[in-house]
Amino acid sequence: LIDSPVIPIWLKEACGCMSSLALRMQATIGGNIARLGDDSYLVPVLLAAGTRLKTYGNRGMLEGELSEYVRNGGSRYTVLGLTIPADEAVSSARFSRTAASHSAVNMALSKRGLFSAVKGGGIFFSLEEALCADIKDDITGSAQYKKYLIRTEKERLEEVLND
Repeated sequence: LIDSPVIPIWLKEACGCMSSLALRMQATIGGNIARLGDDSYLVPVLLAAGTRLKTYGNRGMLEGELSEYVRNGGSRYTVLGLTIPADEAVSSARFSRTAASHSAVNMALSKRGLFSAVKGGGIFFSLEEALCADIKDDITGSAQYKKYLIRTEKERLEEVLND
């Protein structure tokens, strides 16, 4: 994905945030979505872009917004395909203890809003939702620190998006 000329720059940047090259060479977008990890480096940017999914599950074939899939816990459905808007403006950030560590916070901002994946907390659809959440202290950082990152980084992402 990183080397492809048809992939939007914001998606290339998010893919570059994976903790190691070995994992990056094995990972898939569908796998990252299906996992819905609280350390996901892709789900926040895909949500911010308004990505649409085609899935298959107990209700047959479905098409809809990634946001619906995430809100419904998604794991009951197999991801068959996705549509990624190429012209969407998205700015994102990743915070971790080291480049090879799991992320403490991954964030993305677009005209659709702020989306974040917070280790020990989950995937959030707004600044308010993340700041009010019961986020756990863990090896990636304290809940207070993670909320601080979300609050302060939102301002920087807004500046990047508006430039």
